Amino acid sequence: MRTRLCSRSRLAISLILANGVFWLVFIVYFWWKGYLYNPHVKLFEEPAPPYIIWGRAFPFDQYMSPFMKASRILQWPSFYAASPLNFLASSRGIVGDTQYWGTSVGGYYLILVCLLSFIQWYLIAIFIDYLTHRVGQRSGRLQAG
Repeated sequence: MRTRLCSRSRLAISLILANGVFWLVFIVYFWWKGYLYNPHVKLFEEPAPPYIIWGRAFPFDQYMSPFMKASRILQWPSFYAASPLNFLASSRGIVGDTQYWGTSVGGYYLILVCLLSFIQWYLIAIFIDYLTHRVGQRSGRLQAG
């Protein structure tokens, strides 16, 4: 049996749309909780913001808020898949608040997580479709036999 990787099932479309809504809510939350960030010399043990995107920083105290914890749980495969970007930046000595075009490495990491999450939910939908199709075939065989 040949499986198709290009699924246009209702489940795949709805999961991708739900993921899009999630990231729109995330953007609003980021914009609401974030603040304009000006690069500066850090004071003694001053933490750098985890994400700086286009000159807007996400506060360090909001990093483990309930919404961010939910984001990490829902999108954990994407966070894991994007982790080589952090390893690459660390190996090159790039620190968290170093900015390129107004965005820090953490910001690029978050953007990569966002893009990968669409692939993640698409693959989850394909897997669920495959399992339901497989279970449907098996129950059909059991009823016929």
